[in-house]
Amino acid sequence: MALKRRTFLRKTSKLSHLAQVHRVLRLHRLKRHKRKIADRKALHFMSLEND
Repeated sequence: MALKRRTFLRKTSKLSHLAQVHRVLRLHRLKRHKRKIADRKALHFMSLEND
């Protein structure tokens, strides 16, 4: 019983770690995406000013 619980805890901690990593990666991707959109807007405004 105790052994089972230990493996279960290890599995859950591994899963939570994976979830954490996934969340961090997703946040990073979102930030990069937002920055890309901001860059595109800036470029758009620049092209408008140049015309």
